[in-house]
Amino acid sequence: MTSSREQKELNHVVDLLKKTPLLSRFSPEALADLARYLEAERVPQGNPLIQTGKMTIVLQGRVGINRPTPKGPVYESGGPGTVVGVLALLGNNSSSTAVRAEEETIVLTLSRSDFIAFLREHVQENASLLNYLAYRLDQAGVILDVTAPPFFQATEMPLDSGKEAGNGEAAWVKAAAEGVFYTKRYTCAFCGAKFPSLVVKSKNVRLLRTDSDFCPYYRAENPLFYEVVVCPRCGYAFNQEMPKKLSDRERSVLAQRLPEIRRPLKFDGVRNLPLAVAAFHAAIACLEAIGGKRLLLGKLYLKIAWLYRTSGNEAEERGYLEKALWYFDEAYRTEHSPDPALELNLLYLLGDLSMRLGLDDAAARWLSKILTHPKRSVNPGIISRARDRWYDIRQKQKERSPVS
Repeated sequence: MTSSREQKELNHVVDLLKKTPLLSRFSPEALADLARYLEAERVPQGNPLIQTGKMTIVLQGRVGINRPTPKGPVYESGGPGTVVGVLALLGNNSSSTAVRAEEETIVLTLSRSDFIAFLREHVQENASLLNYLAYRLDQAGVILDVTAPPFFQATEMPLDSGKEAGNGEAAWVKAAAEGVFYTKRYTCAFCGAKFPSLVVKSKNVRLLRTDSDFCPYYRAENPLFYEVVVCPRCGYAFNQEMPKKLSDRERSVLAQRLPEIRRPLKFDGVRNLPLAVAAFHAAIACLEAIGGKRLLLGKLYLKIAWLYRTSGNEAEERGYLEKALWYFDEAYRTEHSPDPALELNLLYLLGDLSMRLGLDDAAARWLSKILTHPKRSVNPGIISRARDRWYDIRQKQKERSPVS
């Protein structure tokens, strides 16, 4: 016989399962059965949460989450009720999100094998799961009921990216066929041309870890290589954060500058490091021409530094970190954001990059601004990171201090 305390705990777990989108259509009775498959685990501070082939629910404690977005990695904190690794229940999917315990945390885990065993006993839940997945695919615009070979008008075909594709086929066509990329159509904000460019499929984005300045490391394809899109007609280069519309003044300036900005390179195929860096440089030149914000220019330089870091080129990395730091400093002094969370992010990058460049005193000043900021509570993840970097600085200072 179940005690009132056990029943209360079971009801709490069922409520957590009910809030998980993948399981939201299951009946309360089925969720109660599923709850019995869950295993409780205690995760020490600093340890990773995501386990291969398991979904994890935070029952008690706090976790830090690093996840990739189209605008770059995002760090956030999660408390009780946070669910990670849901896709692990559907297949051998390794997560592109990194999750660690910010303090000692108690979690509930559900393995894929136990989930399959549960589904074998609950036919109705199988149907509910299929209906939910079909609904989400439809919402995402994924079409599975029609299959047709791709067709492109001759005027819309990108220029051949080289001999590596073979038989005159554009490299991006071959790459997409190999299943690593998909082609996304863009509209140039300057000349209005519509053109395709490669994007790494989300299933192939495997984030391994991130550095303290959010530099991401990927297992296979690096989506940063394809973040900047370059119009094959006019050479205008842009990413998601750059203006979608241009003023008459900006168009006039670009009309004069694009002939010298445009590179004699093909950006429509698979990119290597030099091509990725060249694309970022083209975006920087376009952004500078239209008088873009210092903050965005700093981000572009920082991402070039990341590309060189992950390739092991420390000299180039340092040069671009210095440029990023200069632009972030200018942005802090001249571009005031009404969003305190963004200001805290900027202060953190100023502190972290200063420390990476050996400017520990400056780093300490920037980080102290975070720890004493009147609205620091709006970004707890950054506060936690700032404390970690402040501790690193103090340790370096102690190591340099003479022993009395």
